[in-house]
Amino acid sequence: MASNEAWKKKWLNFTEQNARRYALYASLSGLFFSVISGSKFGAFLEHQISRPLEYQTRHRLKRDPRVDDRLAIYGLGDSAIAYLKSEDLEIGEWSGVLQNFAKRGASSVLVNRIFALPKGPGIEQLQKLQGSRTRFVVGSFLAAEPISGRTPLSTDRVEFDPKHYAANEVPSFCSLQSGTLYGPDPQIAEVSQVGHLMYNGNFSLQAFIRMQGDKVLPLAPLLAFKDVQFDEEQLLVNGEHVPLFGSELLVNLPNPNAFYERTYNLSGPVKRWRSGEKEDAFADGTHVVVLPALYTGNADMVESPFGTIPGGFLSAAVINSVLTGQWLRRMPAGHLFVFALCIPAFFTATLLTGVRFWLSYLAINFSLVLLGLGLFSYASVVVPWFPAMCCFSLTGASLFALTSRDLAKTLRLTQDFLRDLSRAKSCRHCSPSAGSPWTPQKPKSQRFSSTSWGSPSPPNSFPQNKLLPIYAMRFRQSSE
Repeated sequence: MASNEAWKKKWLNFTEQNARRYALYASLSGLFFSVISGSKFGAFLEHQISRPLEYQTRHRLKRDPRVDDRLAIYGLGDSAIAYLKSEDLEIGEWSGVLQNFAKRGASSVLVNRIFALPKGPGIEQLQKLQGSRTRFVVGSFLAAEPISGRTPLSTDRVEFDPKHYAANEVPSFCSLQSGTLYGPDPQIAEVSQVGHLMYNGNFSLQAFIRMQGDKVLPLAPLLAFKDVQFDEEQLLVNGEHVPLFGSELLVNLPNPNAFYERTYNLSGPVKRWRSGEKEDAFADGTHVVVLPALYTGNADMVESPFGTIPGGFLSAAVINSVLTGQWLRRMPAGHLFVFALCIPAFFTATLLTGVRFWLSYLAINFSLVLLGLGLFSYASVVVPWFPAMCCFSLTGASLFALTSRDLAKTLRLTQDFLRDLSRAKSCRHCSPSAGSPWTPQKPKSQRFSSTSWGSPSPPNSFPQNKLLPIYAMRFRQSSE
C-alpha cells in the first residue's frame, strides 16, 4: 500500500504539472491578445472588421442615431456648379451667402474647407461678418514638411491658447504633433474661428492636437459651440461630457442617407443673395455645415463603414452628437475583458472533450459577437469583441489540441501497460522469454514479491483505478 500511495502521489504531481502548464499557456496567450487589442494593429483590425459590422448591424436594426432638427447641411453639388458655371464661389459670393446665414439666425456656420486661396474680388466684404453673433468656422491642417509657396498660419490666436478653454496648461490627453500649420487667408482667418479638419483614417478624429509652443489645435466642429472646456481628465462641450479615447473621439455617424436627405443645394442661397430675396429664419440654435465639394469627382471623400462618403459628413456627425448627446463610448478596461477570455478558454479546453467542447466553443464565440453588436446598437458602447473572440478562439483551440495530444499519449501508454499485464497473466506458469520483464515462476507466496515493474501485489489484486499511478510512473520514465 505504501508503494501504491507513492505512485498515486506521483500521478497527482504529474497532473498538477500539466494543469500549471496549460494555465501558464492560457495566461500568456490572454496577455498577448490584450496587448494586441491596444496596439495600432489591433485598432486596424477593429477598423476593418468590427466597425463595419457594428454600423451595418445598427442600421439594419433601425438603431441609427437620430439627426437633430437644428442641423442644416448645404452642399455645392453637381446642379449647383451647373448653375454657377464654376466649381467654386467667388469670395464676394461667399461673403454674401455667409451674411445671409447670419441674418437668418444661425448659431454657427462651419465651412468644410481651408480657404487658403480665395477666388475673385470682394474679400473686403468679409469685414461685415465681424461683430456678428454667428460663429464662422473654417479649416486648417498640419503639414509634416513646409509647403513651398504657401504662408504658414500664425499660432498666436485665441482658439489656440489653452487658457481659452479654462485650462492653465495643455492637458495630457492632447497628443503632440509636430509640423507647420497652414490655414485660411489672413483676412478670412481674421473674421472666423480656425480648427483642423484632419482625418485619422480609422473613423476617429483628434479632439485637440498639441502644437509646439504649448498651443492646441482644436477640431473644427467643436468650435461651432461657444462653451468648450477641458482639463486633465475630460472634455466638456455645452456642459456635456465628451468621451475621448486618448485624444480621439469616435465619429457616431448615422447612415449617410440621413444626411443626404437633410442636405440643401447651395445654389439656392446664392440665387437669393444675388436677387436680394429675403429668406426665412432658421430655428433657434441651428448650426449650418457647408460642404463646398459635394459634386462628383471631388477629392474630399473618405472611407466609412457605409462605403465612401463626403468628408464633411464627419464634421456634421460631430456637431450632431453635441446637439443630441449621442456619443460612442468605449467599454472601460477593455484590455482586461480581452485577457479574461483566456479563462473560459482554459476550462473548456481542459474539462470538455469532443462534441461538448466544440458546441461550447461555438456558443461562446457567438455570444461574444452578439454582445459586441448588441451593446454597440442599443447602448452606443464599443466593445473589443473581435480581439476577445480571437483570444478565446485561438487559445481554446490550441489548448484543446495540446490536451488531445496528451490524452492520446495517455491512452497509448495505458494500452501498452494493459497488454503487458495481460501477457504476464497468460505466462504465469511459463518460463520467461528472453527480455521479458517478468521473473521466473516462484512459490505462490513469493511469486509476485519482486518484479521489474515494482508491484508488491499480484496483478489480479489491482482494481482498475489503481492502474493510473502505475501509468504515471511509466509515462514519466518514457518521457525521461
